[in-house]
Amino acid sequence: MDHQIFYHFLPSTFALQDLECKRIKVSRLNSLNDPFELMPYKRYPREKRKLYDKVFGRINKKWGLLSFTESWEEQLLWSHYGEGHKGIALGFEILRGEIIKVTYSTDEKRREIGLTDDPNENEANFLKLAGIKYRLWAYEKEYRILVKLA
Repeated sequence: MDHQIFYHFLPSTFALQDLECKRIKVSRLNSLNDPFELMPYKRYPREKRKLYDKVFGRINKKWGLLSFTESWEEQLLWSHYGEGHKGIALGFEILRGEIIKVTYSTDEKRREIGLTDDPNENEANFLKLAGIKYRLWAYEKEYRILVKLA
């Protein structure tokens, strides 16, 4: 089995709580740093966005994600996610087949997605966007795990 250590940055207080409770906080899809992430339709005209918002709302109630990086040495990650260089990077051994490597797109408008009459197909299309970010985020060298919310 192909394992690798992946790192998750967080403030030291939260890191210690997570270790004590043997848990890690799952990020909600509607609260990611990039406001267009998983929501490229935000650039669509207002009327067209309403249907997308409804579909995304259902998916947001059902799914979250965990974010990791392949290295703990990136200074910007310590600054942005590691409590201004005072936080902690927790290392997790994860099977490569269980984690999504994020690719970085040069297309500023992001990938367009179409909606169908099939809610499962719509969900799958939205979730594919979890593996794509705009190129300016490439310094993160991010990996993700999609988590079904209980």
